[in-house]
Amino acid sequence: MVRYWLVLAVFIAKLPSLTARPAISEGISPIRLPEDRLCRQLAESGSQQGVRVIVIDPDSSRPSAGQIIGYQLSSGQWERTLCPMPDLIYDRSYAGNTDERLRCRSALRALIAQSGARLLNGDLPGKWRVYTALEQQPALRPLLPDTWLFQRGAELIRQLREQPSGLFLKPSAGMQGRGAIRMQVQSDDSITIDGRTRRGNLPFTLSFAATEQGEAVQWLERFISSATYLVQPYLSLNDQNGRPHDVRLLVQKDGSGRWQTTGAACRVGADGGVTSNLHGGGEAFAAQARLSQLYGERMADRLIARMEEAALLAAPAIERPFGRFAEFGFDFGITPAGKLWLLEANSKPGKQSFRRIGDKRAEQLSASRIIAYACTLTGVRKLRPPTANRLDPFVGFPSDYVQEVHP
Repeated sequence: MVRYWLVLAVFIAKLPSLTARPAISEGISPIRLPEDRLCRQLAESGSQQGVRVIVIDPDSSRPSAGQIIGYQLSSGQWERTLCPMPDLIYDRSYAGNTDERLRCRSALRALIAQSGARLLNGDLPGKWRVYTALEQQPALRPLLPDTWLFQRGAELIRQLREQPSGLFLKPSAGMQGRGAIRMQVQSDDSITIDGRTRRGNLPFTLSFAATEQGEAVQWLERFISSATYLVQPYLSLNDQNGRPHDVRLLVQKDGSGRWQTTGAACRVGADGGVTSNLHGGGEAFAAQARLSQLYGERMADRLIARMEEAALLAAPAIERPFGRFAEFGFDFGITPAGKLWLLEANSKPGKQSFRRIGDKRAEQLSASRIIAYACTLTGVRKLRPPTANRLDPFVGFPSDYVQEVHP
């Protein structure tokens, strides 16, 4: 009999639709959860460390009488059952729209208020605020692309003509590459805009003749609407086949509360595409092997070492203004010449890249470190003095500016 010292609830946006959910008395259900593999690994690692892992969502987790309805792993299947209130909540909810995001946040707030549970991982504010936080770290500045906020379409067209390589725009609260666009001026002075739609994450390409600058401005302002967008020079981050590629590096806190690198994977997008996100059709490759193939083994070693160094600087730099976090996924772009750029920081990083490249060690470590840090954070293990915990990571940011990125 496993003796559990604490309960960790994995909070997801929505459990799979069932014709009829099993009653609690009916027990085991052969359902497959979102991020099912990760949830199973968390449950298995938890049982080894005295942590009871349950999975909940806004609908199935209405607390009552000191208990909560959740799913836990039993004999290899997910069992719907009454569980004790959680001590910690690991938020893995990915909202597809504003309504769903608000619904998840409301449910989380209610659960925290009634259970007294702590949130294991916080939410990042928008990309612009993250960029300004990273910019405060002198060692990271050379890795950050020039970045500014979108103001008006007409001003952007003027900026575009000053950038020979073009411009790259991304929503401050974006996820999975949705809404990212590339703008370039062609030799005949026409403007090409390609990217991914904000709804559906579908690829698109548009072209505006030199005489259609006004139409381009109108399209931009309709597309962006009231959203906050970041603008950057378009960087050449393609491989030798013209496919966009980057490196996702996962850093997590270990059982002593210190930041450690867990694993890395290269993501390669479609030929001629704008992003390399797996949700946009990208592929995953082992980082060491892929970079060695492109840049040679010695250069690959230097690039990976530099990325690890930068990530371990960036994690505490983000914590200082925004509160405590458990993990980050950092995205690095690399030019054909080997110039390194730090592109993104993600507080809900996906783990499926490790499965795709067959890195079982990183995949298992990504779960076991969450469990180990959960034990540390609740006092089951002694935690070193926190360097940055001035803010509750759950509060303080308007929901419209919450960054949710996966994978």
